[in-house]
Amino acid sequence: GAAVESIDVPAGGAFCVGRQHQPGFFERVLGAEPRSLSYISRSHFTLQADEAGGGAFRLTNLSVNPINVDSHQLDQGEEAVIRVPSDIDFVAGEAEVP
Repeated sequence: GAAVESIDVPAGGAFCVGRQHQPGFFERVLGAEPRSLSYISRSHFTLQADEAGGGAFRLTNLSVNPINVDSHQLDQGEEAVIRVPSDIDFVAGEAEVP
């Protein structure tokens, strides 16, 4: 199977994920698929501890490129509350049309 890669999220404050914030990470993960980098924005999404607490995080998609969070598509500006473990997938290609 495919190797699993992860990014450690520091405690407290907002944490931004994207090519600008984790230099070299996405290039290593994608390796043979450099064209897929175009679907990952410099600042793609933020994670922040949810105000409700309980180990939840609020994820906000900053990018015009959608992401899937636990199989639910988030478009630019949309948010989701997630708990560990959650799957966050970058979407390659056109966004789904409802």
